[in-house]
Amino acid sequence: SSGINAEYGGISFVAMSLYSKLRSLARGTMKRNLIYFLIPLLAFLLVKHTTSTLLPPPANLSTIPHTLHLTTNLVDTTSSDTTDRVLGAESLVLHRGLVVTGTLDGYLVGLDPDSLHVQWRVECPGQQHKCRVLGLRSDGVSLYGVDVGNGRVFRYSEGVFEWLVDRDTPGMENITPGFMNDLVLYRDVIFITDSYKLLEDGRTMLQRFYSQKAEGMVLKYNVTTGIVSVLKDNVVLPNGIELHRSNKSLLVAEGSMFRIIEIDINTGETLGVFSQSGTLGAVDNIRASKTGYWIGVSTGRSNTRHFSDAFSWSPTLRSILTSHPITAPILASLTRKLAEEPRVYHVTQQGDIDHVVFGGEVCSVPVLSEVLEVGEWVFVGSPFGRGVVRFRSELMYSVP
Repeated sequence: SSGINAEYGGISFVAMSLYSKLRSLARGTMKRNLIYFLIPLLAFLLVKHTTSTLLPPPANLSTIPHTLHLTTNLVDTTSSDTTDRVLGAESLVLHRGLVVTGTLDGYLVGLDPDSLHVQWRVECPGQQHKCRVLGLRSDGVSLYGVDVGNGRVFRYSEGVFEWLVDRDTPGMENITPGFMNDLVLYRDVIFITDSYKLLEDGRTMLQRFYSQKAEGMVLKYNVTTGIVSVLKDNVVLPNGIELHRSNKSLLVAEGSMFRIIEIDINTGETLGVFSQSGTLGAVDNIRASKTGYWIGVSTGRSNTRHFSDAFSWSPTLRSILTSHPITAPILASLTRKLAEEPRVYHVTQQGDIDHVVFGGEVCSVPVLSEVLEVGEWVFVGSPFGRGVVRFRSELMYSVP
């Protein structure tokens, strides 16, 4: 009897132990199942309660009529000598027979378009920060530009800088520009893009780019009255701006949306997307040519490897990833690795891409964001590169 009891007692102990283990496993499984259920649920809710910003597909390079790969024997480059050095050419404009650009070290530089030698160099006076000239335009008499370092718009003529727009300009009382970027002139009005508002919130440029938030605007400054107003608010990363050939609208680059929008010059109303024009990269610069428009890009895109495409279904998730101290550096590195060959391209008056010019062999950085056509030459520059490069415009048509 005692043996039987001992046997049953042993069986009972084993059964209880097994039951306890199974119960513990069941609880663990339930927890895991709960976690596995909650993760996709939270992801679903995150996506569902996020405004999707599906990007336009990139244009098919094989269907573009003309593609040109710049090689060292096809281009001329400014000298690296001290007298001719051009560091970080940002914006290019023809002014009084010279190609003028703003440099990374705070200067305006005038280049002879034929020899590429520097004819004059003048320092742009800073204020709280070093002057960094971005947008540049000319009315034939004076130069107009944006000093992004200090949030100002200037007019320069005969050695004198005049500050037209700053924090104290009438109309700026209720406007909070954070990153004035480019400008264009039309009659007595200067139109200015402001890429981001409220720079004080601490977000990096990468975070702003990938958040795709409509927090930029287009400003309108009347030279006659001296008053600033907002022409269009809630624009996604407005960068380059150009006057449409009709003189009735403006072309504005929404960089992180890979598109160029057309807005009414009087009301700011969006008239539509300017065809394919922005799909081959994050548009930086737009400049008129003889037959259409030149487009400079800050990061190339011709397939869906681009990080913006991968997370276009959830800008909120991408914003979280680009804000986290662990994931942000990883994504920044990934973005640089996925950057495609530097390029500029040309579009027709209807916005269809007809030429792509790649600059991989002659460029040390993956950015060719500045472009200007002057006579038989096309000049290109980079805000991070050394020098200005030029090639003959006829090459676009002679290379299939």
